[in-house]
Amino acid sequence: MKSYKIAVIGLGYVGLPLAINFAKYYDVVGFDKNKLRIRQLRNNIDINNDITKKNFLNSKKIVFDFDFLRY
Repeated sequence: MKSYKIAVIGLGYVGLPLAINFAKYYDVVGFDKNKLRIRQLRNNIDINNDITKKNFLNSKKIVFDFDFLRY
């Protein structure tokens, strides 16, 4: 079975819920250009209140980053 990695670019009100739901089943890298937003998401904080802390914890296969070149 192949292993897939999904990238979601833009972690706003559409991208973040999409990335969180994909991360329940696949490895996901969520990108956003806002470094403050990435720091908050890495600490399981969503200032838009679209994602609960429980949803962050259930999505263990997600990595948040602002540097596209790292991947």
